Amino acid sequence: MGRSIFSQQLCLLRKEKGITQEELANVLGVSPQAVSKWENGSYPDGDLLPRLADYFNVTIDYLYGRGERQLSVEQEIVASLQTISAKDSDEYIRKFTEKVMDYCWAMQIGGYQDSKWHRAADNFTASNASSLVADSICTFMRLGPDWKYYMAFPRPKQGYGSCVKDLAALSELFAFLGSESNLKLLLYLGTLGSCQFVDESFLKAELSITQEELSDAVAFLRKLPRTFLLKCTTVGKNESIYHISNTCLLPFLQLLLCAAEMLDLPQSYSLQMQQTEKPLFQKEEFPWLKKGK
Repeated sequence: MGRSIFSQQLCLLRKEKGITQEELANVLGVSPQAVSKWENGSYPDGDLLPRLADYFNVTIDYLYGRGERQLSVEQEIVASLQTISAKDSDEYIRKFTEKVMDYCWAMQIGGYQDSKWHRAADNFTASNASSLVADSICTFMRLGPDWKYYMAFPRPKQGYGSCVKDLAALSELFAFLGSESNLKLLLYLGTLGSCQFVDESFLKAELSITQEELSDAVAFLRKLPRTFLLKCTTVGKNESIYHISNTCLLPFLQLLLCAAEMLDLPQSYSLQMQQTEKPLFQKEEFPWLKKGK
């Protein structure tokens, strides 16, 4: 006689989770032989069924091949976003954006164990923010009527300082961005459509910059990895044309948001919590730092 549906479901769920019969037995506090028997036709005691269902994040009915599989919270979020109905792509993206920001605010509030969902993300009428600083993660959410965004920074195993690997290169980048004409150039290139290029003559006239300033800026941007600035030559003309993709400009946008935050701090903090006494950076993360005896 073949195995029962319960046995087949249990075996399938265990293999999907990538655990052995012994590992499942340890979770449930039973012997590996018991799990083996369940997968070959027998059944566990009734009080173990809820524990099995909770462990595999399914319903008890699903263990017996009935009903739909229970979704994880993450899967439910994906399913929720995929149920958005809209008449066109613009409306879909608008609704998608609203839901995503609601979920971000829910995650931010969830970091505060004693806090309740007390105010919707769209109900802030003044510049507001929320921050969480903990050993393993830092989060920040800007809230307000004009614009809002969410950032999460899980702490790497080697610390945040380990991500700052080349101070000389960073200094060169900040020196480049310290020029107003270079900032204008990047911002202007960000206004181009996905298939639009711009030539040097137009850039010089539009931004009121010299050929030397433009050449120096182009030379720096062309040194950045992954072809940050795309350069082509027009047919029949000895002049270059340029384009930057939105994907390449995303780090620049992130940098601008952080810089704007430093220059325009929120008027108040709705939630602000420090869950650690550890500083953001550790001295041992910086090999260039002189170590005291």
